[in-house]
Amino acid sequence: MCAQTDGERRFEHHSRRHAARGRTHAALFCVALLTGRVDALAVCRTCARGSSTRYASRMCVGPETVDERTAVLASSKVATVASVGGAESNATCTGSEDVAEEEAEWDPRLLTNMLTKANSSEELLLVYNESGSIFNDMHVCAFWSRFGKLMRNSASEREWLRAHRESLDPIREQTARMLPQFETRSLSNTAHGLASAGMRYVPPWTSLWDTLAAASEANISAFDPRNLANLMWAMATAGCKTPSLYDGVASASCMQMDDFTPQGISNLAWAFARVGHPAPELFTAIANRTIPILSEFSPQGISMTAWAFANAQQSEPALFDAVADAMAAQIEEASPQSIAITAWTFATSGHESPKLFAAIEAEACKRIHLFNAQGLPNLAWAFATAGIPAPRLFDAVAAATPALLKRFTPQGLTNMVWAFAKAAQPAPALFQEVSEELLLRVDDRISSQELANICWAYATAGHHAPALFDALAPIITRRAAQFNAQETSNLLWAFATTGQDAPVLFETLAKDAQGRLHEFNEQGLTNVVWSLAIHGKAPLELTSALAVEVRAKLPNFKPQGLVNTAWAFSTFGRTPAGLFEAILAEAETRLGEFNTLAISSLVWSATNIGVVSRTFFDAVAEQLALRPEEFGARELPVVAWALATIGYESPEAFAIIADAAVPKLGNFTPQSLANFAWAFANMAYTSESLFLRIGEQMALRLESLKVQELSNSAWAFAVADVRSDAFFGSDAFVDACTSKECNEKQLCQLHQWSLWCDEIDAPWPRLPDEFRQKCNHTFSTLAASPSNLQGRVCKALQTLGLQPEEELHVEQGYSIDLTVDWGNERVRIEVDGPGHFLPNSRSPLGSTLLKRRQLQRFGHKLLSLPYWELEMLDHPNALTRRQLQCEYLSYKLDELTGMRLAARGDGWVVIDTALMDRRPELFEESDEVAADAEGTQSGARDEDDEDDDDDDDDLSVDDDDSSNDIYDSSNDDDDLSHLDPGFVSQANRMAPPLRRLLVRNATASNASAAAVIRALRLPLRQFKSASAAMALPQARMLLRARAALSPAACAALRDAVDRHTSGMHGELGGIGDADTVDGLPTYQLNLNEASLRQIIGDREMEGLLALPTKFHAQSIRSRENANVSAALMESRASNNSFEKRVAMVATKGTKAPSSTSPSAIETSSKDASSDREDRASCEMSSNIVPGSASDALRSASIQPPKLRVHQMFARRYSEGTRPWFNLHRDRAALTANVALSPDAAHTEGRLLALVNGRVLEIQRDEGEATVHPSALLHGVSRMRSGARYSLIIFFEPAA
Repeated sequence: MCAQTDGERRFEHHSRRHAARGRTHAALFCVALLTGRVDALAVCRTCARGSSTRYASRMCVGPETVDERTAVLASSKVATVASVGGAESNATCTGSEDVAEEEAEWDPRLLTNMLTKANSSEELLLVYNESGSIFNDMHVCAFWSRFGKLMRNSASEREWLRAHRESLDPIREQTARMLPQFETRSLSNTAHGLASAGMRYVPPWTSLWDTLAAASEANISAFDPRNLANLMWAMATAGCKTPSLYDGVASASCMQMDDFTPQGISNLAWAFARVGHPAPELFTAIANRTIPILSEFSPQGISMTAWAFANAQQSEPALFDAVADAMAAQIEEASPQSIAITAWTFATSGHESPKLFAAIEAEACKRIHLFNAQGLPNLAWAFATAGIPAPRLFDAVAAATPALLKRFTPQGLTNMVWAFAKAAQPAPALFQEVSEELLLRVDDRISSQELANICWAYATAGHHAPALFDALAPIITRRAAQFNAQETSNLLWAFATTGQDAPVLFETLAKDAQGRLHEFNEQGLTNVVWSLAIHGKAPLELTSALAVEVRAKLPNFKPQGLVNTAWAFSTFGRTPAGLFEAILAEAETRLGEFNTLAISSLVWSATNIGVVSRTFFDAVAEQLALRPEEFGARELPVVAWALATIGYESPEAFAIIADAAVPKLGNFTPQSLANFAWAFANMAYTSESLFLRIGEQMALRLESLKVQELSNSAWAFAVADVRSDAFFGSDAFVDACTSKECNEKQLCQLHQWSLWCDEIDAPWPRLPDEFRQKCNHTFSTLAASPSNLQGRVCKALQTLGLQPEEELHVEQGYSIDLTVDWGNERVRIEVDGPGHFLPNSRSPLGSTLLKRRQLQRFGHKLLSLPYWELEMLDHPNALTRRQLQCEYLSYKLDELTGMRLAARGDGWVVIDTALMDRRPELFEESDEVAADAEGTQSGARDEDDEDDDDDDDDLSVDDDDSSNDIYDSSNDDDDLSHLDPGFVSQANRMAPPLRRLLVRNATASNASAAAVIRALRLPLRQFKSASAAMALPQARMLLRARAALSPAACAALRDAVDRHTSGMHGELGGIGDADTVDGLPTYQLNLNEASLRQIIGDREMEGLLALPTKFHAQSIRSRENANVSAALMESRASNNSFEKRVAMVATKGTKAPSSTSPSAIETSSKDASSDREDRASCEMSSNIVPGSASDALRSASIQPPKLRVHQMFARRYSEGTRPWFNLHRDRAALTANVALSPDAAHTEGRLLALVNGRVLEIQRDEGEATVHPSALLHGVSRMRSGARYSLIIFFEPAA
């Protein structure tokens, strides 16, 4: 056997000495020799004496290289010694005295040195397994520090750990036991090592991190800045969020902030931002410390500090300005990661810095190939979010992305397409590549937010990716409940925008959204309702719920949101009651914020759904006047079409539209030109220069015009009576018309154009004979619809002894209402109901003017009888009414023909009173209103569909036609069995017009005010008073005061009413009292000024008491505006003998013409008390609403009447207690009615008023007041569900 070296002998000696204690150092010594660190023997306590250095040096004697030492080991039979578990392992230690002596001389620094120089995790754990029992805090700290570096720097080490994670359990448990005794440096370094090694705050490591946090918190005052920064970096990296520790660190750091290094500042700020722990004072201290020394920060430190402030949502503009300057100066030294982080930071914080973004763009474009799969999408996302145009950068990003696409995370892919879509940067190749990559990864690992953003991005970018959407749809449907409100709305919007056919997805997402609509913000609600409109399927229950939520949040909607929401509901074809009115009211107050395209879209929606708000359209006209140049070729024709469709009479507005349109007509589409011409013709605003310009543009586009556009334009020019040789002078127009298939309406329009050509003897090519005969036949065979008013005129003519012919067609194809022979003249009579005129106006529509003009030019004697003159003839007494009608008709016929044929006595037409017995049908009148429902035979206003045959220029409604009573068919059965018998009896006694309005909730705008008043069967004096009040303008009879009471005051009053009407009677309340209107029970809380003031407060009370003054001021303004027209009307009445005679009979009514039988005269009388009551009810109206034009001229001198509160009470209405309130007048001089609950809180049950010649439905929000005089007839239609609360205050003249 070869002689052993000294080192080998010593190794064998130590092995034998310690084998009995279960410790073998052979393997450790082998490692020491192989690595050239023989001092690894220091781990042996019995060898780690003060002379260990000598031992180590002696051990190193011999071969100098690793290979040579390996050879020595081989020759010394290390393997045999290393497995010293045999007989030699049984050798015992030399004695306890030696051990004690050796332990007393142990130097821990050598063990620390060994730990810090371990080359692998396996080696490190071997050291721990051999000597862990003697570890102190420095050894544990060294272990974790070295372990963290190995894990951070080596992928192979991380792979090894994944397979041997349980081998860390002993050291983890020992560390947890020892932590409470650690010094601050050891605590921070241990934490840093654990975090670097990837030991996160998850089981089984949570207890260790909690112990580490507790130990650190206990010694927080002893930490220096460096250790504080390292500790917090580690805690944040691990995800340990112990609030008390963070609070303590924040406090300690603020005290030592001046001693922090730039790196420490960055790490500290990053840590607090990473975990989201609020520490505003700390961030302020960091900002104050950072700004002066920012030049000492590295680019990475700058970017991380700024990132922390942005992520923590800490606004420090001065810091961000300094960061922007510093980063721009060091941009060339910054890494791609720091550049991307800085861009993300400034985009997230919203802090503008064009200089910095310009520097980032320039540098990023140079080094775009160095950005990794995380930096590229973050860079694009930042520029898109900040709204910085950077096409060069986006092009560079798009070019660099494909090479890294496989390394992108799902979030990275999502952010990339989102950024390009947000920035509106076209990149079809990129979107296609990302789509293909996403298809390979479509599974449930894509988060809900990523799914929503992907779909939104592709829809916004307009990139068609059906395969991707088809693949995502099942996943989205399956996870519908996991999406938040914004994600749900974005998904619906995206699928609707792309036109993707996914009915199951729409149904699932819509159903899920319905249950949590309150979570959706205004944009989300808009997206949902818009998407459903595009999809074309919207359940009634969902749209109703959407309407409620939309109304509640309307003040927060942006202009575009209001526009899109209005468009969607108009597309549904059904709009919950009051929603559209509320949208228009909200838009009206902010119309100046809308761009012109939004305004035009909104007016289109309102017109399309049939909601007419005069005040809203007044506001639109005002915007036209303020910024006409902003309305372009898209908006002007839409606005003109809408105003013409609703009959908005304003020559000034149309003049502005015409002036603005003329220079832009070349940019109009053919459809826009046709609609534009139709609008002006329908309103009878026929400017020759405008139509000639339109004709020139039409001539240039004849080949592209559709038949609807051709016929609309031809009809418009016929109405305007403007010759356009450019448009009609060649064969092109006739060829274009005859080469296309025409529907019935188009044939009728072309017939009227052909008549116009004959009328003016135009030298243009005419329609071929066969085609013209076809047009004539179609026009002549249109079905006629005689109106009630026409029937009454026919009976009156028969009373005069004439034999009128109804609906006779003349040679030109027109159907004439009535034809009579008056002397030797053949007279054509047209009974022109409201549908022949602009709404609330006496200006005829273009179609009416065209018919009149053509009939007269072709030689017909035409008598036009406007409805308002016929309505003047109404009278409760049948004979008097017929007397008036006959006088009127004979007067008109005489005036037309120049003859006087009717026998007259004492200036009146003689009527044989025996006719009432022989032919009673001549004196019978329907309970319905005499309104004209005859459809005009021409005109068109199609906006989009050239084949839509249902449009009709005639806007009138015939109340005899039940199809015009628009109400929910489910209510048509009038099931009243569950109501109080008193209301059932009241409903059964109602005349049909009243029952339809109040009980069936027929649409108020379709009801006739005159018919409703007659249905009330009022005494003559009240009938006249109510009729006069009804004819007055709304502004003089009704004040609407929004927010007269605050929501809190309304809630307090509702609560008080509920408590009292639930049986809790007090001195202020009563329940079930009989109402003075109909004697039926009412549920109300009686109040006085003191009690009401106690409930709502002084400020609210003073606001209510000021309502009469506001009403008076509005009335005065209204009268001043009407002075001129009132004076003209008065002058006209004084010069018109017929109207004077009508007024005489209507007001006196008790004196019959001398030739009339006294027995047929109804004399109206009232008792004294009724007379006094009626005078009292009119007193306030006479003070506030003058009854003549001369009063109006003196209105400026009228002072507000002095009023005092007469009575006040709060009421609760429900279907079971008070389903409706019949139309009535109040006895007080002035009434203030405050809505204590919004109309949306109950179904139907709307406040109605007869004003301005119509039945007005008043939609009210919570706290809104309506103020009116006693003369106003008002009531409430039937409620179906919910509760309605109102506060009523009656004012009377002060003594």
